[in-house]
Amino acid sequence: MSAGYFARVVPALALLGGAAAASACPFCSGPSLTLSEQVDRSDVALFVAWRETSKPSPDGSRLAWTKYEVLETLPGRDRGLSPGDVVTAIDYQPSEAGRSYLLTGYFDGIDEKVIWDPPTELPRGGFGYVRDAPSPEEPTPDRLRYFVRFLEHGENAVANDAYGEFANSPYEKIASIADAMPREDLARWVADEEIDPARLGLYGLLLGTCGGPDEAGLLGEIVLAPSDDIRIGLNGLMSGYLLAAGEPGLEKLVELKLAAETVPGPDGEPVDVPFSETYAAMQAVGFLWTYARDRFEDEAILAAMRTLLDRPDMADFAVRDLARWKDWSIGDRLFAMYGRDGQPPAVRRAIVRYYLAATKDAADHPTEAAAARAHLEELTELDPETVEDVRSYELLFD
Repeated sequence: MSAGYFARVVPALALLGGAAAASACPFCSGPSLTLSEQVDRSDVALFVAWRETSKPSPDGSRLAWTKYEVLETLPGRDRGLSPGDVVTAIDYQPSEAGRSYLLTGYFDGIDEKVIWDPPTELPRGGFGYVRDAPSPEEPTPDRLRYFVRFLEHGENAVANDAYGEFANSPYEKIASIADAMPREDLARWVADEEIDPARLGLYGLLLGTCGGPDEAGLLGEIVLAPSDDIRIGLNGLMSGYLLAAGEPGLEKLVELKLAAETVPGPDGEPVDVPFSETYAAMQAVGFLWTYARDRFEDEAILAAMRTLLDRPDMADFAVRDLARWKDWSIGDRLFAMYGRDGQPPAVRRAIVRYYLAATKDAADHPTEAAAARAHLEELTELDPETVEDVRSYELLFD
């Protein structure tokens, strides 16, 4: 498949994922169920060690099974079991003697037998972490104050789970514990090339949330540098940079990542700004509109997004966001750029959707709505096929 295919499809998939998890950290991909949630939803929860397993018989007369030795129990979820007891799960789970797991299960509702979930491998160093974790019923900020201490824990299973707790939490709740964030550790982690890159977006966002000028400088060195790599977590790092640097940082991001298609490289020669870098910067600007309008002027955020209207590969995303933000000031500009040579069909469809949205906002913006309606009528004459396609699509989801 062509590079252009991935340039369009990968961001679209990212947008779908973001829509599905709008209440969670905007740049973090977390587990569907964290360990504390797994325990909370179970009737029985044990820390166990694998002992032996058996495959089912070829004729089906004997089921598979796996035996575990109970190492520790969780209060209220022990089902009368004690350390040293052996439990048998009807499942084939190959492992090695001594490897430890969190084993949870639920009563079947008929004869109170336990249906065991697939075990979750957990080194013994993580038992205390799970045992002491606050319940999901407790306020999110209180829970995050516990989990923030385990980011980059020595046990990778623990560190991944602590990350997952943040990834599954709304940013507003995350921001409320800025005073508890380990600023020095976060600064070290975002600069460490050995850190799991999947966590960098969160760490950059946390650092910007609790940081100031020094942290803005560090994050700026990372995100503003020219790069031809696809950098995982860059959207979170950029958002953290903007939080720490303020509007001067937004101006630099516009200059080097949104407006520019080439920038000076390390040797002074011009290098291309990859689509992935510009797309991440666009997401960071969107983050400001959603979460930081108390710290940035609306016009500064809107102006940054409008920069992308001159980028054929990005204009449809920009038009979509500007319509969602009800920036009806660009109607004439969009009409002037409609149908330019080489303009992708996605941009034309985005412009038509923009006008349709503007006409629906007549109660609050009558002048802009009237102008949008006039532009839409002209486009119906100039490009009836596109207008009809968009109208039909809109009716399906109206």
